[in-house]
Order: sequence, then structure tokens, then C-alpha cells
Amino acid sequence: MTRYIGKKLINAIVILIIATIGIFAMVKASGLNPVLATLQGGRMSEEILNQKLQKYGLDQPLPLQYLYWLKNIVTGNFGESVKYKVTVSSLVGKSLPITLGLSVTSFIVSQIAAILLGVVSAVYKGKLIDRVISILTILFFAVPVFFLSLVFVVVISKYFPGYSYTGATDTFSEYIRRIIVPVIVIATHEIALVTKITRTAMIEQLESDYALALIARGIPKRVIIWKHALKNSLIPVITIAGIQFGALIVGCVMVENIFSLNGIGRLMVQSVSVGDISVIQCIALIVIFAFLIANIVVDTLYAVIDKRIVLEG
Repeated sequence: MTRYIGKKLINAIVILIIATIGIFAMVKASGLNPVLATLQGGRMSEEILNQKLQKYGLDQPLPLQYLYWLKNIVTGNFGESVKYKVTVSSLVGKSLPITLGLSVTSFIVSQIAAILLGVVSAVYKGKLIDRVISILTILFFAVPVFFLSLVFVVVISKYFPGYSYTGATDTFSEYIRRIIVPVIVIATHEIALVTKITRTAMIEQLESDYALALIARGIPKRVIIWKHALKNSLIPVITIAGIQFGALIVGCVMVENIFSLNGIGRLMVQSVSVGDISVIQCIALIVIFAFLIANIVVDTLYAVIDKRIVLEG
């Protein structure tokens, strides 16, 4: 198991290094310059410009600029925000908990609901409840998340005038009140795919030879469903769930802007609008890191559920 996880960690590190090269290359290709971005319409003498370029290592060849940037990342120095005039680490550090809380809560709610719906849909295959679940999940998945957010805003404004989805997030109660509606929006949108995968996998397991043998032996159906069939159905479900978790952080961009949540999604939009390169690079690395962590967790769960995966690895 240790060797298996070690290989996955090495792969993740290699991918992360390749990702840093990609981010650095895209920023350079965009033509954005963090020194010039600080001008904000003003002027800078050539002498001061050269001093600042030298300070940030931007007067060096591109390979050395990359290594200088990579060294700063490793030491936790992501630079200074052009717009907010504070370190990127402190700026992102204030926004990250909001996005993480929103993403993790939405993920847990959506996965639990999706697995339960998928199991129910498989058990009652072809019946009315199966059709209703299939239609609703596909409908919510087809509706863009930003449109779903606007629908929730309209419904809340009309039928719950006393509820406000804006305000501070300083205390835990305020934070929960602020994210509860965005969580419902994101979870509703994310349920469909896992529900479909769970349903397909469960039907395959319930119609397999071992399940029929257990039924013939008189094993209660609930035991077959929850102890045997569901466990054997989790591999494809976990695969999709891992991908969805990484994608949730990206999906939070629209939701955070609509519901005025000061997470990294909203911070990214604001940073792009003013060319705040250091913040953009930091958030891009966070998103990639989240994807890699999700993949490692998925691979570890594979090994826990099915020991043969470790042996084959």
C-alpha cells in the first residue's frame, strides 16, 4: 500500500511541476507584466522600471525567470497583489476557507444524495420513482449553474423575503447562512452524473450471478443492496466523484460572484480584470493542486475497496 501511494505522490509532483511550466508559459504568452500593471494608468521612469524588473527577476532570460518564480513558490512567497497591495498569501488565505467550505459541503451533500438516489433508482428500475429520479437529475444537470443560481435568487426574493443571502461571514452562524443556498445550487447541479453512474453500476451488481446466489440463500435484500452490491459499485462512482470535486472549485467562480461570496473564485475574476498576475498564478496552482489531491484520494480509496488494484499496481 505504501509503495502504491508513493508512486501516486511522485506522479502528482511531476504533474504539478509540468503545470507550473504551463501556467508560467501562459502568463508570458498573455503579455501581462506585473511591474507595468502596478502603474494603473500612471507613468514610470525607465530607471525605476529597470530597478523593479531586476527586483522581481524579470530582466533575466525566461528559464531563469521560471526558476526564480518556482523558488518563491516553494518558499511560500507568491508575491504581492497589484490591486490590494498586500501579499498574495494573506489575500488568498482569507478567501480560500470560503471556497473550500462551499466546495467540500456541496461535494458531501451531492455525493450522499446522488448515491442514495442511484440506489433507489436501481432497486426500483423501470418503475415510476426510477423515471422521476432520472428526469429530475438530468433536468438539473442540463440547466447551467449560473441560471440555476438566478432561479434560486428569484424564488428566495419572492417567497422568503426575510431571508438574505448577502452579508458578513465573520462568525460560524453567518458563514453557514451565507453558503447554505449556494451549497444547494451546486449540489443540485452535481447530483445527476453520480446518480446515473450509481444506478448503472447497482443494476449490474444486482443482476450478477453472486447477487442471485445470495438471494437464493435467503440473504435479506437490504443486506445484498447495501453491503455487497453498493460496495462493488463504488469504483466507478469514486472515479466520477474525484473528478467532480476538483471541478467544484472551478464551478464556484460563477456561484461566488452571483451570491457575493468573497472566495477565490470571485477573487480570480477581479484579479483577471486588473491583470493581477501573482494572484492569478496562485489561484491557478491551488485549483490544480485540488485536482491532484482529489486524484490521490480516489486512488487510495481504490486500494482500500479492492486490494487487487494495489497488487496490479
